[in-house]
Amino acid sequence: MWLGSDPKVSLTVGEDLVVTLSRKSRKDMKVTVDYDRPVPAPIQKGHPLGKLVVTAPDVPPTEVKLVAGADIQRMDTLGRVATLAGYLVWGGRR
Repeated sequence: MWLGSDPKVSLTVGEDLVVTLSRKSRKDMKVTVDYDRPVPAPIQKGHPLGKLVVTAPDVPPTEVKLVAGADIQRMDTLGRVATLAGYLVWGGRR
């Protein structure tokens, strides 16, 4: 979370996800998360943040929305100033 009161937010699927695969396809299954970052605060629970993509051989890709699992407030002014100063000095590597 960019400039959020909490540095992370849990993600959950926006709807039930069911994928039926053969045993053979299961070992080559891939699950990926696609989202734009950094995610700016504030965020409300249920706000869409990206998508979850499930792919496997011989099965069409399945996508479902990923949403925020909690509310994240914006950092207070002093915290934002300190974070931005640190970013300018260290380039975000702390």
